[in-house]
Amino acid sequence: LDANKPLSGSFDMRFGGEYWIARWFAFRFGLMGLPDIQETDFGFGLNFRSFNLDIAQGIHDLGSSTRISLSFRFGQSKGDRSTAQVRAFMKAGMEAFQEGNFALAAQKFNQALDAQPDNKQVQAMLSRLMAVTGFVPQAMGGEEHQTFVRRGAIAYVDGRDLRNSVNSLRYAFNKNPKDEKLLGLLNMVEKEAGVAELTRRMEGPETFTWVDQKIYDARQSVYDAKYDAAVRRAQDVLDLEPNNVTALQIMGSAFFLMEQKDKALAVWKRALEIDPTNRAIKDFMQSLRQQ
Repeated sequence: LDANKPLSGSFDMRFGGEYWIARWFAFRFGLMGLPDIQETDFGFGLNFRSFNLDIAQGIHDLGSSTRISLSFRFGQSKGDRSTAQVRAFMKAGMEAFQEGNFALAAQKFNQALDAQPDNKQVQAMLSRLMAVTGFVPQAMGGEEHQTFVRRGAIAYVDGRDLRNSVNSLRYAFNKNPKDEKLLGLLNMVEKEAGVAELTRRMEGPETFTWVDQKIYDARQSVYDAKYDAAVRRAQDVLDLEPNNVTALQIMGSAFFLMEQKDKALAVWKRALEIDPTNRAIKDFMQSLRQQ
């Protein structure tokens, strides 16, 4: 809408509109004049990549007129440049991230966010990555526990499978149970994943691992008649070591004591498939069948 009043002329108004029916096609119209309509315009525009074609038809007192324009855009717009910069920074950041250089990855993600401050995906990834670097700035190298730290961090920053992140970090902590910073990262991810029982510092001998602690806790839960806790703790071990016969044996015992004999039998069968010579499990199963 445009209003015009020259010093030596009459007042007039112009009104127009545009509607994009599709990304490549727009319909336009316009009116000029007040109180009488002096000109009516209508037309359309076509947009294909860098080309624009605009056609307008005007109807007025002298007849009609047609206006045609063709334009071509070249070079990158500011938005295109920022998108390209974000992609470049994100690519460099992900490469550093996958190598375990979390601090460098955070720097690259920050640069990506500077180039495109309203990018929600970059904001979310950077927020999680900064949380990781607060505990573990890097996890580079070919050692097994470093590999699982990287896997856990990547799964956490991705955000779609926090349970996978927990299991990877637990495995890393099992290999290096004296790493207090890794324990801090693991506890943070466990809280966000809604884990009922957070991993704690090892309380046994120097050689005690996370799996050893969980096995001890699960067995103690059976002695204390806390069978649900025993099953949960045994399952935590099996998430990391699916073929851990001791965890299967404890889980079967807990199910048996909860009067869930079908589950106990299934778990013990699985344990015997792994260790067919296990005398204790065979005795359990024999006593179960005799009942």
